[in-house]
Amino acid sequence: MRNKRAANAGQDSMEKDLSDLKQNLDLALSEIKSSGSFMTQKALSSAVIPGLHVPGVGAIGLPITIESAKAMIQSSRMSPYGKGTETLVNETVRKSWQLDANQFSLQNPLWEKQVGIYKDQAIAGLGLTTAKPEEVKVELYKLLIYEEGAFFLPHQDSEKADGMFATLVISLPSKHEGGEVIASHKGESLRFCTASNSEYGFSWAAWYADVMHEVKPVRSGYRIVSVYNLIHRPSAALIKFRGDKVGSLNKLFAAWTLAIENSKHRLQSWDSEVEDKCPAALVYLLDHQYSIAELSVAKLKGVDRHRFVQLQEACLKNGCDIYLANIEKSVTGGVQDDDYYGGYYGRDPDDEDFEGFTGNEGAHATHFYRPTGLLIVPKAVSFLFEIERLKKDQGDVKHIMEECERMLTQQSDEILVKKALAHVCSILAGLEYHADEEARERFIDLILTRSLEFADFELFNRALLLNRYLSSSHKAFIAKAIADHGLNPIRSALDTKLKGTDVFGYGRKDILDLRLLYDITREYLSVCTQRNLTPSTEVVEWQQATFLTAVHEGLTGLESDGQKVAQNLREMPIMGSLEK
Repeated sequence: MRNKRAANAGQDSMEKDLSDLKQNLDLALSEIKSSGSFMTQKALSSAVIPGLHVPGVGAIGLPITIESAKAMIQSSRMSPYGKGTETLVNETVRKSWQLDANQFSLQNPLWEKQVGIYKDQAIAGLGLTTAKPEEVKVELYKLLIYEEGAFFLPHQDSEKADGMFATLVISLPSKHEGGEVIASHKGESLRFCTASNSEYGFSWAAWYADVMHEVKPVRSGYRIVSVYNLIHRPSAALIKFRGDKVGSLNKLFAAWTLAIENSKHRLQSWDSEVEDKCPAALVYLLDHQYSIAELSVAKLKGVDRHRFVQLQEACLKNGCDIYLANIEKSVTGGVQDDDYYGGYYGRDPDDEDFEGFTGNEGAHATHFYRPTGLLIVPKAVSFLFEIERLKKDQGDVKHIMEECERMLTQQSDEILVKKALAHVCSILAGLEYHADEEARERFIDLILTRSLEFADFELFNRALLLNRYLSSSHKAFIAKAIADHGLNPIRSALDTKLKGTDVFGYGRKDILDLRLLYDITREYLSVCTQRNLTPSTEVVEWQQATFLTAVHEGLTGLESDGQKVAQNLREMPIMGSLEK
């Protein structure tokens, strides 16, 4: 009795976990914190002098005077900004001057060591605790000069080098007012003020590349900063970290995967209606965004690393696959005078298509949200996920087919396999024939094999029609099916397959394929011989009738027709045909 009560209590607990799955998962992961922030900074009363030198201007002393700042501007160009694939210059968006890294030099040999100290402090401040200091490099990018009125509207830094994850900015002594950097991320804002000690002091700040930030207008003086890319190219993809939330995640995933095992999701397509209580997959949005080039476990930033590792461990223990993915969601609607929609899940859009106002209609806009997330898929439905990828022709088609083949051969649930194979047939029918023919043919062999095991001739016939031409293995399957189950279950598909090939060389595409008829008959006779069976009268009559139809359709009364028929009969002496 006590054991029964304990079992019931355990079941109730599992159901409770499942009913609040998304909320509990979000809660558990939200408690995993990073030791750092999305922006870190420090003000310094003194530092090593960089030895700034600009060709054509000369050595620039510190603090930088108004005359030196004006002289550097004469050697500079207006700062551009990126919009999609374009590089633009527009003073209503960005107003500042810049020198590229090859247009100036920092000649004090001690300055590089000083920057290295700032880099290490920035790594700690950003919470990149798993990175080895020697694996994080500092790359000088440019020198920016903000005169009075200069600014930069909210933007994100593009990843300018492989492995770039953050920007380091060092403000050099140059008296100014204004020019604050406002960085915003996940509803939080931080401010980097360079003016307070700008006359004689240094200050630096670092922020992750995907963080939205702006430079407020400079009210007076010259704000001059050297800009560096922080680059992390880790030597190992595995993150050595273990937290204390794995236990609670295990409990949640155990309840979820058990429910999935007994769920109708296993028998439906991937894009079937989603159940809130027992979804076929989970998506968890990360704190930071990542480009395709940066989409790897080793390059995850801050708290994203810690959360991934704990989720990965829970996935391994509970039979789930975990993927990094960039996600796009579009929301279209009317534009209001106030805040449009309030964002999606509290996020500002990453892009917008604005249709504008017309004479009799209000404006419409489509907002695009492109976060990066983790996709978690239980292995019980991973086959449906792979099929969906195959349908959308994503990734390596050959690899996906091989994965599907592996999962099919390991799957024992007959109903699930039959439904899955039907999905495969539908998808393969729409794929280009030139795409991985070898993998495609092997996959069709698998479908033919399993459909024969289930005596599912509707599925068998669909598989027969997937390729333009039947391989030798396909013909062997047909012969075996006829020997085991008779001709009638597959006759319609065979008749369809026999049409449309100009075997006799008449220059027509509407006659029957005599070569295919010959090959199938020969394979069938071989099976009969091996099994010591008498060929079926039904098969013999079908073969002879089909042969005669092919000959009659091909003859036009020309002498050359008869010669072609005679030649093909010598090459393909099908049983009984010579007597005709």
